[in-house]
Amino acid sequence: MVILEAKNISYAYVPESTVLHDVSLKLHDGEMLYILGRNGGGKTTLLHCLAGLINPASGKVYLGQKTLDNIQRQNWLNQLA
Repeated sequence: MVILEAKNISYAYVPESTVLHDVSLKLHDGEMLYILGRNGGGKTTLLHCLAGLINPASGKVYLGQKTLDNIQRQNWLNQLA
C-alpha cells in the first residue's frame, strides 16, 4: 500500500531559483526512504513539502488516498489507520 506519494512537485523560494523541479516519489508501507544530495540541493525543502509545512508551487502530495491540503494536520496519523 502506498502511504506517501509526491507527484510532480516543484518549489521555489525565489521565482527565478527553483529548488525542486518535477519531483515524484512513492513510499510504500514498510519502506524506508533516504534523501541524499549536495548542500542547497533541496533535501529539506522536499521534506517540508512532504510534511505539509510548505505547499508545493505545483504538483500534489498524498497521504494515503488524500492530498495533504485536504487533511487537517492534527488528523494526519488518523488517516492512515
